[in-house]
Amino acid sequence: MPNKVLKIKKSLNKDIPLPELYIKNLFYTYTDDKFKEVNYCRADLTRHLMLLKTMEYDLGIRPLRFEDLVDAIPANVCSRSHKVNCINDLCERGILKEQKIQKIKDQRLLSLQRKRMINT
Repeated sequence: MPNKVLKIKKSLNKDIPLPELYIKNLFYTYTDDKFKEVNYCRADLTRHLMLLKTMEYDLGIRPLRFEDLVDAIPANVCSRSHKVNCINDLCERGILKEQKIQKIKDQRLLSLQRKRMINT
């Protein structure tokens, strides 16, 4: 972590009134290593929506196809190429897991990497 972040964390360890406690907890959430995957997705609306949609399908134990995820994000939010780039980026970072279906060439299933998201 950068030196400035460490100095701020040390200064926040004092007794703090309640409204400032919320800000302190937000600061820890955004700088803590446990939440890096979630915070990475929060930075961009498209990634955030993709994470929420993937969690919805994953918790409902329904398969999520690549095209379903692309179609779930409205066209006025971003372009199709940005959606595809975000999905590929999330897969490269290990936030999403991609499985190719043997029977159909172009079909890919997406799911959350449980170890990365739950064990944090």
